[in-house]
Amino acid sequence: MLDKRPGCGFLSSPPGVPATSRERDTTLSIRLPKQCNSEGVVMVATLHPRDAAHIYAEDDRNQASVLDAYVLGASEHDLSHSGICAWLEPRLRSSPILTSRLSRVPLDLDYPAWDPDPGFAIAEHVTVVEVGNPGKESLRHELGGLLASPMDLSVSPWHLYVFTNVRGVLGITEGDAIAVLKFHHSVGDAMTTAELAERMFGSRIDGTDDPAVGPATQVNSRLVALVRAIATAPHAIIRFGMGMRDSRRAQRKLRDKVDVRELALPPTAWPKTRFNVMFSGSSVVDVVSFDLAAVRQICRRMPGVTVNDVVMTVIAGAMSTYLEEKGEHPEGPMGAKVPISLRKVEESDANNRFALASVDLGAHATDQRKRLEFIHTAMLSEKARCADETVRGVEGVGETVPLVLMKLMMVVHRRSAREIPDMVAGGSTMISNVRRSDAALTVCGAPVVGGFGLLTLADGNGLNHFVTSVGRDLTIGVTADVGALPEIDHYSDLLRESFAQLVDAVDEPGR
Repeated sequence: MLDKRPGCGFLSSPPGVPATSRERDTTLSIRLPKQCNSEGVVMVATLHPRDAAHIYAEDDRNQASVLDAYVLGASEHDLSHSGICAWLEPRLRSSPILTSRLSRVPLDLDYPAWDPDPGFAIAEHVTVVEVGNPGKESLRHELGGLLASPMDLSVSPWHLYVFTNVRGVLGITEGDAIAVLKFHHSVGDAMTTAELAERMFGSRIDGTDDPAVGPATQVNSRLVALVRAIATAPHAIIRFGMGMRDSRRAQRKLRDKVDVRELALPPTAWPKTRFNVMFSGSSVVDVVSFDLAAVRQICRRMPGVTVNDVVMTVIAGAMSTYLEEKGEHPEGPMGAKVPISLRKVEESDANNRFALASVDLGAHATDQRKRLEFIHTAMLSEKARCADETVRGVEGVGETVPLVLMKLMMVVHRRSAREIPDMVAGGSTMISNVRRSDAALTVCGAPVVGGFGLLTLADGNGLNHFVTSVGRDLTIGVTADVGALPEIDHYSDLLRESFAQLVDAVDEPGR
């Protein structure tokens, strides 16, 4: 049996969950369609089960995409549709996945494969929108629509939206446009998409003289794919059986580690709050910025504490206050789902490489400093659990599951999630933290001077936070179901107040 505890098993993460990392990982690798061989024939790459899960977990209300926004500084630049397309097209050659599409096997007998898209047209992947007045609400409406809309998987699953006339909107003071990259989660997690953004917006244009990324013959016909799927089916079944056997062995080892207190497991369920709702399909967004230097000053005052610990404490304080104002604060603990990158502890062909931690947000803490200390300890415990070889062995069965079984499990999962129980897995919110590169990025010559990210919502996940830092600022991108959090401006104020309270608590004399 798969362990249903958050972070165990490929089904544990809902659609649209990017991975988080407290330190920038410079050894990222993106699984791309293999290059042409000497005869010019493309050797395709089959989608990894971890990546494919984000396709088959989707439905009308639950979308699986990653939204990365980059604030563009004012300069003399051409942000017309034609200008952006002409500037961007040569930059796509360094990443073949950007000009590839997913080809599905007939009857879904095997996982889809990345194929070169013979009809790829960059103009269909770029949209320029001039934000109208009132700018703030107009931009919120546009971004909310992007989060809720499905992506067309018959073409390369990414799109660039450039919004102009945004100065003074969502805290944007240094620029007058934002470039928003939307990727389907099958392309990869937020660390993967951040690297793709660096390749697209960076100063280098790689691969322009490499014939391996030029036109090639597509050989992954549906008939060939079907024959291959039938021929390999017996091996896939045997491999899955061995994966189940290894997972059961790992489960026994895990129980032994827990018994001797070598590892601690988080609660399997947390009290439901107003944020654990069936997604209405309507979301509202906001972006709150903090001085990154002030955040790091707290870390220096509290040895061992990370930027991620600080941000989680700020969010926990705001959530607690909001629920108290509504008279709805849970009597028990309050948890958060936190993606943890596995890139430093495992090798995998997947582009989605993370485990989903379940972290106690210290709702019982009497002040912000104590809450920070509690969250820091809880994060250390969960990070150790997610990185543990035995825990990853339990999850390893997800690497071998046949597509037919994955689809069946997704159907069962969706039917069981039609009502939100009083106790929920993971917690009341999602907090994803992805540090972006310090590399100089531009779009058509306009420098990137800031940025933020936004998470999609899903049934049971009505409040999500995407934390990122670019330059001097740390931003929290908030996405909420309009029914769960109608007063998002007030919630943003609570985030600022929570940070101020934390600064005061850490600076208090004698502590």
